[in-house]
Amino acid sequence: MHAYAPWALVAAVIILALAVLGVISVPGQRSEAWQAVFLTNGQAYFGHITRATPNWLTLRDVYYLQTNANVQPGTPGQPSFPDITLMKLGKELHGPEDEMRINRQHVLFIEELRNDSSVVQTIEAARDVAEQPSAPVESEASAPTTNTAPPSE
Repeated sequence: MHAYAPWALVAAVIILALAVLGVISVPGQRSEAWQAVFLTNGQAYFGHITRATPNWLTLRDVYYLQTNANVQPGTPGQPSFPDITLMKLGKELHGPEDEMRINRQHVLFIEELRNDSSVVQTIEAARDVAEQPSAPVESEASAPTTNTAPPSE
């Protein structure tokens, strides 16, 4: 056996261990599976984990749940359910990129999502709609008009 062989083996084991732990990752590596990342503040994010280190996760194609308060009182005796919307990261006022780096200290747990989950089906349907060319919008000049004003005297 050559003198450098044990060192090469040790180096290969270290590189493999770092890759498994997520300290190093292959650039452009993308997971096709959808993950749910649940945080200590109660928020959950859905997307593809593209990089994981001991301190950080990188999530792309990010979606999250937004709860809107129901201002109308429910029917007496009937439960009132909040209005929940699945939102795409990037549509907010501050215009973030569609990538999120999450501090691992704030991660409670991560789940792999099945393809038949309601969240994945909603995301895939929204992506299909976004990829379709939109229909032409009629301008005011070409739109039909109706006169709703009372006849003049």
